[in-house]
Amino acid sequence: MNNNAVSNIEGLRMDSTSTQPELLVRAAQYHVLIMEDDVTFKPFWYKAVAQVLPNAHIDWVASEEAAERRVKKMTLDGKKYDIIIADIFLAGRKTGIDLWTRFSEVADEFLFVSSLSEEKFNKLIQAIEFSYPVYLQKPLRLADCVDMLKQLVLKN
Repeated sequence: MNNNAVSNIEGLRMDSTSTQPELLVRAAQYHVLIMEDDVTFKPFWYKAVAQVLPNAHIDWVASEEAAERRVKKMTLDGKKYDIIIADIFLAGRKTGIDLWTRFSEVADEFLFVSSLSEEKFNKLIQAIEFSYPVYLQKPLRLADCVDMLKQLVLKN
């Protein structure tokens, strides 16, 4: 492999000058739903998603009820979300966990974020008999979120 060589293996790009694989994605096919009632996070999440999926379609909602409407519309269109990023406590009565328990099949991956400690998050979901979701505790760091999104994309 010469110095400018690039290898492509199932969505991974590794050039010979890099130690980290970069995602090569046809991001227009990716759909991301972000459930967060704090709009000050909007630029943060758009930047994180854009670093992994530059042309992804992103929907932003502030409540579980609005997320449910989006999920149902996607389902009617014969699509599903590739990733749902969900704060736990949202505007309205329901939580991000409510969407996950009712519609876990509508997304390849759920990523939960909250200021709850990991221990409290685990207690919240331990009674639910689903696969264990991914969790990041606030305050969030862009690099951690980008790394987690890369892992979720590569997993699928």
